[in-house]
Amino acid sequence: LPRLLGRRFNSHFLLVCYPAQVPISELLPAHLRTGERAVLDWLRPEHIVLDLEPGTPEEIYRQMVAGRLPDPASEQHALSTLAGASSDASPELRPGVLLNHCRTDALKRPEVVVGVQPDGVQLPGASGPVYVLIVLLAPAYVPSARYLGWLALISRLVRDEKVLERLKAAQTPEEARHVLLSTLQSPEDSAAEEVA
Repeated sequence: LPRLLGRRFNSHFLLVCYPAQVPISELLPAHLRTGERAVLDWLRPEHIVLDLEPGTPEEIYRQMVAGRLPDPASEQHALSTLAGASSDASPELRPGVLLNHCRTDALKRPEVVVGVQPDGVQLPGASGPVYVLIVLLAPAYVPSARYLGWLALISRLVRDEKVLERLKAAQTPEEARHVLLSTLQSPEDSAAEEVA
């Protein structure tokens, strides 16, 4: 991601800080879990595609984007942007997890879509099979700082092997969504949820 940002915003200085290994909830403001400010509010079960069908990049992205944009022309624009993106624009978050994103004038609010394929699919920008593909479709008017913040937050969802394995084993979109969002809970929240 730093390389992509450096190329895309080459007239700005870029400082990359990697925090110590602390729970994500410690890094995020407490109010981030709810409200319109949270891009994760747009990650709904109907935006999670389990068992993606293998195919060309355009076919894979079509499974994820279909019906999420207001018209076929907008959908085709998003598909060509996502499928034609360079490997720098499709950063591999970790082996087996790819994040792709684009801005479009066709949207009034962001859309977050997650695709899961337990056996993996082949996509440009990945070092091997992709088991989890995350797509952020954002309105073109969104300020760059907010857009980059959304990308940073989304990139934290699938950060370790346990989460990846739980996603691959998910039986329903609701279960997959719970796995993703649980990565942002504090240890106290997780313990309270297990007791309940």
